[in-house]
Amino acid sequence: MGKMKKTSIIIALAYALGIILPFSSAKAEKVQYWAKGVSEDAGWYNTFQFTNGCWAAVSSNMIAWWQDRIKETYIYTGKCWDPEEVNREFDRNTYFNDGGDYVYKALDWYLHETHPAIAYTRTNLYQSYLFEDDYDNPIIFTRGYIDSNEAIFTDVLLRYFTTGNYVAQIRDMNHAWTLWAIEVDTETNTITRIWVTDSVPNDRNNPKKEIHALDSKRYKDLFYFERGIYDEENNSWGVQAIHPAELTFFGIEGRFLVDANGEPVFEQKP
Repeated sequence: MGKMKKTSIIIALAYALGIILPFSSAKAEKVQYWAKGVSEDAGWYNTFQFTNGCWAAVSSNMIAWWQDRIKETYIYTGKCWDPEEVNREFDRNTYFNDGGDYVYKALDWYLHETHPAIAYTRTNLYQSYLFEDDYDNPIIFTRGYIDSNEAIFTDVLLRYFTTGNYVAQIRDMNHAWTLWAIEVDTETNTITRIWVTDSVPNDRNNPKKEIHALDSKRYKDLFYFERGIYDEENNSWGVQAIHPAELTFFGIEGRFLVDANGEPVFEQKP
């Protein structure tokens, strides 16, 4: 019997007996990472915007999640905002611009108004806007200049979002969404899907609070996310795409929940 024939028989027997040969590799997995306390069925918020206030609605969602997590671990102090209430505050408060504003500015306002004892590692509002190689993050930080670049986008999300300690805004040049989860292909270390809530409902006449899964797409050098969207009002289908321009994070890491002397602002629950 020739050598090639013997090899073929051995391989055939191995498959028949379910034996894993030395050259076999472990099957790649797609792993989901959700912000703490959130699943596809619970824990997320979907506040709808006023006029141009997608930034305000997203900020309200992030604040509601942050308060939930703080109350789980600590004895909560300060005002506890309902997401609809703080969304309305952002809409009416003259500190913010009528034509649109920024999530990091809204979150900064919330912490200074509600938890003024928390000391930032950066004292200037715009110092929360960090560049690609800056990882000394405070509670609030924005990674900008993503420009649909997959490497930048993936790096920052794998670094922070996989901990569960952050919720995020994902923004393109026209709109902002609340990011609740990512799916990662463990073999390629790439992000294959994200879960977001949108401050603009599919049907304005019958708004429904929903969370949406968007699959990753690539076109030439551009990396983006897309989902089919049903327009109930006009009984038609369209496409919603997110071309990432920046990410803003809001975190619950205890090392940042301290005052100017480095002492914890919240008392741990017994």
